[in-house]
Amino acid sequence: MLSTALGSLLISGGGTTTPLMAQKFFELIGGRDQPILVMAQMRESPEESGPSSVDFLKEQGASNVVLCDKSTFTLAEKRTLAAQVFSSKGIWLPGGDQNRVFERLGAAWVQKTFQAARQRGISFFGTSAGAMLMSNPMIGGNNEDRSPKRAEGSGLVPFLVDSHYRDRDRQYRLKFALDNWPAALGVGLSEGDWIIWNERVVESFGNPEWVKGK
Repeated sequence: MLSTALGSLLISGGGTTTPLMAQKFFELIGGRDQPILVMAQMRESPEESGPSSVDFLKEQGASNVVLCDKSTFTLAEKRTLAAQVFSSKGIWLPGGDQNRVFERLGAAWVQKTFQAARQRGISFFGTSAGAMLMSNPMIGGNNEDRSPKRAEGSGLVPFLVDSHYRDRDRQYRLKFALDNWPAALGVGLSEGDWIIWNERVVESFGNPEWVKGK
């Protein structure tokens, strides 16, 4: 029987991923022994940098971690990956470039699979790029005039997410997006900041900055 409770989202602003974040994620998924899928498709070379996330989770006590480190996918491999997503209790999304996961898997696949997973009660952790891809639209980087590039995101949350917020002076970027895109609310997360979202902010750490559009 599928879970009737939505999965929770632990959304981090980037920088060092701390043991506390891992502990909170384990609580969301029901313990360190629950199956976790690390999707490293935000990284330029998932097979080289993806294992570091697995190592970190295991150092924190996780005992059932699987890594998807592929850069290209056939249709059959997408089906296999979707099955891995649905058999997990938690999806771990590290940093990198949020655009890569959509280039590699397609926006339709990401949106359909991630949203269905959350409906099944599967929780997500995302930091930096892994946090920013949770909105739709999402901020896909900067244009030459420092305005944000608008891109398709996963649609897991009803607000924009920007990471490394104060660390990289991204206040203008988020406010521009909110004033010019079809989004009424955004959150700026600096390094070390995080929120737990489940149709409301369940818990937060640091100084998340909520911003409204005009």
